[in-house]
Amino acid sequence: MDLPEIKRKAIIRFFDEDNAEDIRRLKIIVRSKGVRGWMEDLKGMRKMDFEDWAAERGETGYFLFAVCAPSRNEAGMTLPQGFIYLYPREGKRGVLEVSYAKKRFGKRGLMGSALRQASLKARRIRKRLGYKTSLHIVAEIDPENIPSERVIRGAGFENTGERIGRRDVRYVWELNWRRLMKKMREKGELA
Repeated sequence: MDLPEIKRKAIIRFFDEDNAEDIRRLKIIVRSKGVRGWMEDLKGMRKMDFEDWAAERGETGYFLFAVCAPSRNEAGMTLPQGFIYLYPREGKRGVLEVSYAKKRFGKRGLMGSALRQASLKARRIRKRLGYKTSLHIVAEIDPENIPSERVIRGAGFENTGERIGRRDVRYVWELNWRRLMKKMREKGELA
C-alpha cells in the first residue's frame, strides 16, 4: 500500500545551539525592526543567551522551533528562515502562548504550515513528557498586523473574544485543534 505524500511548505526543527549558522540566523531574525518592537525580553541578548534559547526543546515547557524552507544547503542542512516560540502563559496551567517571526526577506508562505506543525509537535512532546493537562495555545495579535492575523487564522486559530490580561479582546486567538487537523488533512500535511 502506498502512503500518501506529505506536502509541507515548511520544515520545522529545533535550532542547533552548537551550529554557528543557526545562531547567526536567529540573531538576524530577532534583531530585525519588526521583532524588536514586540519581544522586549530579547533586548541585550549575548551570544550565550542565544545559544541557551536555541536549546529549548520542551523539557521545561518552552519550545523554540526553527522554520525552514524545504530546500537544503550544500551540507544537507535546512536553513532557518524564521522561528516559532511556544512558552507557558503566566498564571495559566496547560496554556502556551505563541510568538513567531521570519527573516525580513525570508521565503513567503512558510509560517502557517510551520505553526500547524509546531503546535502538533509541542502537544506530542508534552504528552511524551507526561503532562496530564490538555494543551491550549493562544496568541495575541495586533489587529493592524493583517499578515500575522492571516497566518494565525490559517494555522487553525480562532478569535475567542476572551479577555486575557489587560489586552483588548480583539488581540486574543486560541488554537482550535479540530480546525488545525482539518487544515492539515486538506493541505496534505498529515501522513
